[in-house]
Amino acid sequence: MLEDAIWPKDSQIIGLPSGAQMSYARLGRLKEVGQHWVYFHGTSGSRLGGKAKPKYAENQGVRIITVDRSGYGHSSLHDRRILGFIKDVEHLLDYHGIQEFKMLGVS
Repeated sequence: MLEDAIWPKDSQIIGLPSGAQMSYARLGRLKEVGQHWVYFHGTSGSRLGGKAKPKYAENQGVRIITVDRSGYGHSSLHDRRILGFIKDVEHLLDYHGIQEFKMLGVS
């Protein structure tokens, strides 16, 4: 559990195949069913940038997964190239059994 989480029970850290760690939070629907969105924060942001979206997610019946990029929040500093990040997100989505999702991002 992470201390500064929006909903502490929903913020977690996952180990990546590279040995690094990625932190993320899950907002909205309580069950892993229905539509999934993945929120990508901009520079100097974190997974907590999605904290204004839980009510929207609940009202729309979606699950939002917000992730900390490498070196941000509680994610360890590792491969910061875009292809490395894509592999990290792919691992996270596979872990949760998510095959289809929409993306939401800010910069």
